[in-house]
Amino acid sequence: MVRPFRKEDMKDTIQEQLAEQTEQLHQLGERISETAKKVSSATNEYVQDNPWKTIAIAAGVGFLIGAMVMRGGGDDE
Repeated sequence: MVRPFRKEDMKDTIQEQLAEQTEQLHQLGERISETAKKVSSATNEYVQDNPWKTIAIAAGVGFLIGAMVMRGGGDDE
């Protein structure tokens, strides 16, 4: 025999699933935060150890972006 539908049962199920999903999101957020801290620390250490190399890389990236922007601007004519 099929049990009759009860709103309370559905409400409880939804609340349990929501609590589980919220906990999973919280754990994911913590892992992302830890990873971001590690990446930030490694980047900071690299920049401190290689300041001129970092400046050269940043200048090269800036040059490439500038070249792409200038090249894209000529298509409107």
